[in-house]
Amino acid sequence: MNLYHLKYFVTLAHLEHYTKAAEQLSITQPSLSHAIASLEREINIRLFEKEGRNVVLTRAGKNFLTDIEKALALIDESINSIHLSEIGEGCIDIAFHKNMAASFIPDLARKFLNEHTGKNIDFKFYYDAESTEELIKGLYSKNFDFIFCSNRINEKNIEYTPVFKQNAILLVPEGHPLADKESVSIDDTLEYNHILYTKNHTLSEKLSSYLNKKECRANISYKTDDLGVIASLVTGDFGISIVPENNTVNLKGVKSIEISDLDWQNIVYMAYLKSSYEIPLINEFKKFIEEHAINL
Repeated sequence: MNLYHLKYFVTLAHLEHYTKAAEQLSITQPSLSHAIASLEREINIRLFEKEGRNVVLTRAGKNFLTDIEKALALIDESINSIHLSEIGEGCIDIAFHKNMAASFIPDLARKFLNEHTGKNIDFKFYYDAESTEELIKGLYSKNFDFIFCSNRINEKNIEYTPVFKQNAILLVPEGHPLADKESVSIDDTLEYNHILYTKNHTLSEKLSSYLNKKECRANISYKTDDLGVIASLVTGDFGISIVPENNTVNLKGVKSIEISDLDWQNIVYMAYLKSSYEIPLINEFKKFIEEHAINL
């Protein structure tokens, strides 16, 4: 279906006059007549009927006009978006795990925008993925431009850039016996109820290994893989919890404390497709992240 013919149809539908429509389109009247006739033959529907010197839409033509105007608007919007991206503007799609230190990522995006004031740049954030594998699939299907993950899955087409690192911290409610301490050992925590972070995570493995070696067990009161839920339970004085450092856990009534004897760190990576065509905006953000990544 000829895109110009559709645009000619819309113009004629609004002006209802072949000569006026042809003049506005800067084409001859026979060319316009031929285009409309060709379109009607292609879809096998009569779009216009004569009314004196003018033409008006048939009932089918009115319905067709509504749909075609929406379609043309979407095409124009898409073309405009492509043009914006080629001049360093447009939208960047970023995905990450909901339990990640999520505010770190929007903070980086805000810094990027502040360094590019005056440009039409937007971000979309996706954080519903349950696994790095799911995020990788989103890269391959071009749903995301970048993902942030803590697992480096061996994929030859994926490039990983280390961005920041997390330590383990202890969350306790305000007023807890440990709340005034700057740092604690794991042994210091064992007499209190623990809320266990159950997500398949290297921190969980490290903590379990430590407890097994010490031949001791913490009293587990709750188990969950949601850091937001953990923070809420800690606030409600249902227990304390050893979790990955996460700057989204910032609820009133929660105190975070350094753990002195748990040798654990988690590196978060920015990942993207190596072979993907890189528009200027994507290249700019990639360079920005690499410049602002924490030295590891």
